[in-house]
Amino acid sequence: MNDVISRFLRYLEMDQERARNTILAYETDIRQFVQVLSAVSEQPIGPDRIDEWNLDKYVSWLNRQGYKTSTVARKIAAVRTLLDYMHSREGYDTQAMLNSLDLPQNRRQPPKVLTTTEVEKLLRTASQVGSPRAMRDSAALSLLYATGLRAVELISLNASDIDLQTGAIRANETYSHKIPIRDALHPLRTYIEKGRPYLLRTPEVNALFVNQRGKRLSRQGLWLIVKRWAEEAELGSDVSPQTIRHSLVRHLLEQGRSRREVQEWLRLSSPNTLWLHKRSDRK
Repeated sequence: MNDVISRFLRYLEMDQERARNTILAYETDIRQFVQVLSAVSEQPIGPDRIDEWNLDKYVSWLNRQGYKTSTVARKIAAVRTLLDYMHSREGYDTQAMLNSLDLPQNRRQPPKVLTTTEVEKLLRTASQVGSPRAMRDSAALSLLYATGLRAVELISLNASDIDLQTGAIRANETYSHKIPIRDALHPLRTYIEKGRPYLLRTPEVNALFVNQRGKRLSRQGLWLIVKRWAEEAELGSDVSPQTIRHSLVRHLLEQGRSRREVQEWLRLSSPNTLWLHKRSDRK
């Protein structure tokens, strides 16, 4: 089992580009999982001896420890990630176990949002440094807030998708119409012209946002960018790309935009998705 865990952690680092602290948290949770299963089975547990019965015992053990629901959910999510890796990369038949291992349900809470002043501070903080990486970060943050793009949509953008002349993201197989860049045009132009060329390692890379190795920025990399500048701006460590998207929704509604207008702005399938946001709410 130790060999599988070692390969799993290496997969998180090399293939998934997870942060070091995230990998350490996964390792702690996974080793606790193996320890508990070994105690339940009264013998060392191997990858071929994990089954639905001892998974059920593990979940029962977690619930008896008095952990918060969020902690239980994190530990189960770590096990699910391991089982998924074992299925897709190691060839173990873990699909039935994945189907049976459900995350505990939290009561849905209104999303965290930033005020307009806080968003302005976040964008200003990133724009004042001037290094190639800071130019990239400023452009990414500005584009998130200007367009409401999801994290996966932003990191999937190619340089060829951006039309600086019209100030829009070009229509392609993902977007059926152009998306205005709005206030992100200036930081995006600065990054494309002055920052991105210094980050690229090979000219054939078409990704708009690239990491320090010149490869396409990952979701984890984008999350770390948002976290870094939120902490620099003294906004806390719990700000994420989704926080910026939720903040845009709240600000548009507070400006008097209709739910239908916000739906079109964010390209949502239904305005009902905005049910957690109310114009009368204030942070």
